[in-house]
Amino acid sequence: MQQPSADEVRAALERMLASPQFAAGGRASSLLRYLVEQTLAGRGEALKEYVVGVELFARGDQFDPRVDTIVRVEARRLRGKLDEYYRGPGAADPLRIAIPRGSYAPTFATNGALPIAAPTDDEGNHEVEAVRALPRRQPTIWVATAALVAVAALAAWLLIPRSRDAAESSGIRIAVLPLAHFSTEPQVAMIAARLTDGITTELARAPELSVVSTTTAARFASEAQPVREAAEALGAALVMEGSVVVEAGGIHAVVRIVDASKDRKVWVGEYDSQPDQLPSLQRRIAAEIAAAVRERYAGR
Repeated sequence: MQQPSADEVRAALERMLASPQFAAGGRASSLLRYLVEQTLAGRGEALKEYVVGVELFARGDQFDPRVDTIVRVEARRLRGKLDEYYRGPGAADPLRIAIPRGSYAPTFATNGALPIAAPTDDEGNHEVEAVRALPRRQPTIWVATAALVAVAALAAWLLIPRSRDAAESSGIRIAVLPLAHFSTEPQVAMIAARLTDGITTELARAPELSVVSTTTAARFASEAQPVREAAEALGAALVMEGSVVVEAGGIHAVVRIVDASKDRKVWVGEYDSQPDQLPSLQRRIAAEIAAAVRERYAGR
């Protein structure tokens, strides 16, 4: 089986990143580009969960994948986007990029070298295997079955974005603005960025919330931007803002939830922690925010 060249892989990558599934950028696009480039550079075997967390998501040397699951979560989302892409706009792409389960090193193959199959579940139920197993002396049945599979795949692709939109519209939309840090120290800025990103990730797991991506919300990092205007631009009903102070004694974070329609703070939380306890701090903050939103806005 002939392996595609690096130029062919990069061309396929750029086509994919320009598709509706990836055009908005965000973590999925960053993760895909990082994994592909690392593999093309011959470092595919080194792509372990810890390495990805430290190098791409800036988790720091204290990153513990058993506690902070960001790499696994984002890899699962990326695999879903890849499946969606190849069931839709990438169905005829001459090259396919895959992230096998249990690995972070992508595989590359020409389209003709891979079976074009309907989505499979985790138990490996390949719906197209029945089509491939049909006797060759029954071309009419084969064509009819293949047509049905193609129609089903197209219908699934058309329905997926609508289902996601419906899911997002059913939750209260919240934007997490970058936490202010009032410092010129790069380490302090990194802590503030990691905490912002971590809170965003944890809030995205709350079923009652629809969370604006970190990349999109980062456009409103300026303190001069009124919260109400930022919320309107992001389509968010609620906004989380706050600040982080890093001193010898540790980290002190203050976060606030603002109701954009009233331009009024509806919840405030203050937290103290150590730099090596950021994962637990971000989970605690996100859990208390989700509980506060649930208490005040559930059923509205």
